[in-house]
Amino acid sequence: MELAEAVRSVIRDRKTEKVIAEPLNPVKYTAEQVNSGDQIVKQAIADSGWAPFHYDRRQDGLAEPWRAWWLNQANCQSLAAILPQLIPDLKPGNKMPGLLSGCGSLTLFTWLPQPNEAGVESSKRERIDREHLAATAAAVQNFLLLLTAEGISNYWASGSLIQNHLFGTLKIPQEQILAAAIFAHYPHPLSPVEVIAGKHRKRRSPNTAWLQDVSIDV
Repeated sequence: MELAEAVRSVIRDRKTEKVIAEPLNPVKYTAEQVNSGDQIVKQAIADSGWAPFHYDRRQDGLAEPWRAWWLNQANCQSLAAILPQLIPDLKPGNKMPGLLSGCGSLTLFTWLPQPNEAGVESSKRERIDREHLAATAAAVQNFLLLLTAEGISNYWASGSLIQNHLFGTLKIPQEQILAAAIFAHYPHPLSPVEVIAGKHRKRRSPNTAWLQDVSIDV
C-alpha cells in the first residue's frame, strides 16, 4: 500500500519549526520563491477544506464552521513593523515580531460559535460548538500535512495575542475565535534565521501508550 505508507510518512514527518528573523532584517526570498510558495499555500488552504464537519454552520451561505485568513509575506512584515504600536505593552522577548519577519506567509484559521437561538438549550449549543472546533482542528491538520508534503516547514501557534489585539487591524469579525495561526516557511531563505524545534516532539509516548482496547461483557 504505497499510498498508505506515503500518508504515514507525512504524518510522522510533520513537526514544529519556528523560524525567527530580526524585524530589521526580515527573511528575503526571490520573487520566484514567493510566487511558488504562495501558490502551494493557497492550494493547501483550499484542499484543507475537505475536512469533515458535523453541523451546517449556515452563515454567509457557507456550511463550514471554519474560516481562513491569509497574509502574504509583505503583509506579515508590515505587521511585524507596526506591532509595537498596536500592542504597546508587548513584552520584551515576545517571538511574534520575529515569527512575522521569518515566515513566507501566515494563515489564521478561525471558527464560528453557534449563535443563540430561541428554543435551543445552552448545553446543546455547547455540544455543537465542540463539534465546530473539532472540525476546524481537522482542517488545520489537513493544512499542516499538506504543507509538510510540499516541503514547507510550519508552526502552529495558538495566537492568543492575535485574537486579543489584532483582529480589528486584520478586519476579522470579533465573533470568530482563533483556532490556529500557521506560519509557513518557504524553502531557501536568503537571510540568516533562528530555527527553533517544537519542545514536545521528544516527549511523545509510545504509539500504544494512550490506546485501550474496550470489551463488552455480556
